[in-house]
Amino acid sequence: YDFGTDGKQKTEPLDKVYVVVGGNTYYVINNIIVKNYYIINNEVIDFGDDGIKRDTVLNDIVRVGNDNYYVINNVIQTGNQLVGDKIYDFGTDGKQKDTVFDREIVVIGNNKYYAISGTIVVRTYVFVINHIYYFGDDGCALIGTTFGSYEFGDEGFITGSDIFIEIDGTLYEINDGIAKVHEHNYIDTVVEPTCVKNGYTLHTCACGVEYKDNITKAFGHTYVNGECTVCGAKKS
Repeated sequence: YDFGTDGKQKTEPLDKVYVVVGGNTYYVINNIIVKNYYIINNEVIDFGDDGIKRDTVLNDIVRVGNDNYYVINNVIQTGNQLVGDKIYDFGTDGKQKDTVFDREIVVIGNNKYYAISGTIVVRTYVFVINHIYYFGDDGCALIGTTFGSYEFGDEGFITGSDIFIEIDGTLYEINDGIAKVHEHNYIDTVVEPTCVKNGYTLHTCACGVEYKDNITKAFGHTYVNGECTVCGAKKS
């Protein structure tokens, strides 16, 4: 209560103001002291169990009333936020939503992340809607840089053409930055047998995969006067 300078109780309530009593600072609403975490001017303040204001610096998800908030230096953050290795949606009001980001790219600030069940992936190539990205040690997509033999453009995906990359057992091909599952298209080369080597048909794909079939046995030397009439080898 406010007893003024004359000791008389005043009728006007103390509402939404800081009050200093005996060297301690309190925050009161309609003369009632608030306790624990409380939001004032978009900041979460720690008043403890006794209502005394602390100088606690909060950088975490905190619960105020029935809602969770994410604060940095006590200031409530909004929108999508990365906390540890998980992405949360705090909406426009700062309250944590039930959104679960699953197998999708999430933009936070200037960075792109890929989340599975809310957890970001690291050190991983990912195929997302006709593009392939790489998410580094911190989970951020590589943007405008080179990694290994790949060039990453301003949108964060691998650019270029005639590129083949395998992800989780699936082979993709990239042309003009557009990625799709690769289907082998073989060029056939017939290799005829010789006197000492078998013949075969070689099937070669642009991705580097090849195999042989239609094997025909080497036909051996045909000697006349100690010399092979086909290859000219001398009979030992």
